[in-house]
Order: sequence, then C-alpha cells, then structure tokens
Amino acid sequence: MKPVLRLDLCDLSNDIDKADNFLLRALATRFELQLRDHPDILVYSDHGQRHRLHSKRRVFYTAEAIPGDFRRCDYALLPHHTDNPRAFRIPHYATVGDPSALIKEPGEAERIFEEKREFCAFVVSQDHKKKTRNRIAFFHRLSRYKKVNSGGRMLNNIGGPLGPTRQDKLAFLRRHKFTIAFENARFPGYTTEKIYDAMEARSIPIYWGDPQVAEEFNPKSFVNVAEFPSLDHAIQRIVEIDNDPELYRSILAEPYFPDNRPTPVFDPAPLCDFFQRILEDTSTPVAATGLRKFFGNWNRWVLVKRTRI
Repeated sequence: MKPVLRLDLCDLSNDIDKADNFLLRALATRFELQLRDHPDILVYSDHGQRHRLHSKRRVFYTAEAIPGDFRRCDYALLPHHTDNPRAFRIPHYATVGDPSALIKEPGEAERIFEEKREFCAFVVSQDHKKKTRNRIAFFHRLSRYKKVNSGGRMLNNIGGPLGPTRQDKLAFLRRHKFTIAFENARFPGYTTEKIYDAMEARSIPIYWGDPQVAEEFNPKSFVNVAEFPSLDHAIQRIVEIDNDPELYRSILAEPYFPDNRPTPVFDPAPLCDFFQRILEDTSTPVAATGLRKFFGNWNRWVLVKRTRI
C-alpha cells in the first residue's frame, strides 16, 4: 500500500493544471496523493501571495532561472543546479512532454529530411529586454542569410502569431530545418522546453544557454552557439549545414539522448525520495517561526481556500 501524501498547490502559472500536472504524476508513482485543505506540504510558485497565509511546510517551485528564497520556503524545486541541500533540480524540459518522443527511429532522418520545406523557425512572444537581447540579435543576423520565419508575437513575419498550444508550436517547427532555441539565461542545468520542442519537431536546434547541456543531450545533434567564438562563426556553421544535404542528414540522424535513451531526469524516483525526506522532516517550518505563528496563518489559509479569494 502506498503511503499517503496530503498536498495543496497555489500561486501557480495559468499553464499548470492544479489537478493534473507533471509533479502529481511523478509523485503518484510512490504516494497515494490527496489534495487537501489541510495538507502536509504546500507547493507554491511566484504567481501570487496566497502561500503567505500557510504556516505548514512550504515547497517553492519555479521554471525560471531564479533562486529559492529559503526565508519563505522550507524546500525548493528549481530548474537549475544548486549546492543547497534543500533544493531539487527539475529542468523545465522534463516537465513538458513524453521523453519517448525524442527517441530516434532507424532511418527516420531520410524521411524527415524530405519533409523540410523551410529554413529556420523563431518563436518569441514576450520582450524581456535583457533576457531576449541575444536571441533577437541572432535572429537579425541569421536573417541576412535567409528569411527566418518568426511565428511569435515579437517580430512576427508570417501574417500573425501561432495558436496558443504547444501542438501549434510543434506543427510550425516541423516545417523547418532549424529552430533558434535560445534560453533567457545561461546557468548550469537551466535547460527549458526550447531545445526540447525543437528536437521533438525534428528541427535542428540552434541553441544557446545551459553550459552543461551536453551532459543530457547529444552535442552532435544540435548547433551550440556558445561553442563558437562569435555569432558570425556560428552562422557560418549553420550556412554550411544548410547547403550540405548529407551533413544535414547526418546531424538529423544523431540521437538526442546519449545512447538514444532518456536521461535520469525523467525518473520520478529521486523526486519521490525528496518528498519522502520532506515528510520526515521534524524541524519547525519556516513559515511557523517567529511572530507569524501568532497570527493564525493556518486558519486564514483554510478560509482563503473555502471562499476562493
């Protein structure tokens, strides 16, 4: 019989279904999950302040390259590497799809090559200024060689933005030989859906970001811009691949995962071990220390839950 894990979730982004998400699916492999008003553990993100009313054990989750604030949380689920023993890394790409979609089939490169009709895709919908500066500069430089189809709201040049779903994005990427897949930041272990989506669409990623990306994805299967002395040198390599069908097919044939098998980040067991450790923690929760414990946070949390404020 599985042990019971009483959870609640709040302050999540709109694209996370509270009742059906990667975290619940992973934990359900070990625990009997119960979403309760009186949880053992509250998982929260940074899209609201309701978690402040909860005085039991808090676990912060983010898909962004930011540290956990351990003055407000007991543990954290972060998308990058950290030395903090109270943090667990969940790279964002591991939460978006089925890793079996990245397993290469024998001979698929030849078939996929024949389906590629357009040069390069680019999808950016928000201007984060400093965060998007590198990818915008690269888009403009690569566009001097050939038109890069921009399907997002930013720099859109295909007659309007793509539909809102991930499947809309994947359908767009599948038509293209390459996809610009630049992260918002360059942190060890911070690898998002950008490279993963391009790979699932079998569009060679033009990647910039995680300096350790080659530990989890085969470096021969994509173009890593950070390995070149300049953007122009990276573009020269892309032009070479674009003009050499055999070279393009050889890269397309490379497995995405080492040995063509999903890496351990998709294994739910370590995450379950982490939550087992949280359950067994007998220390006073961060939110219950100091004066905050006198203000009835726990009862206020239940009131907020029941009134849906």
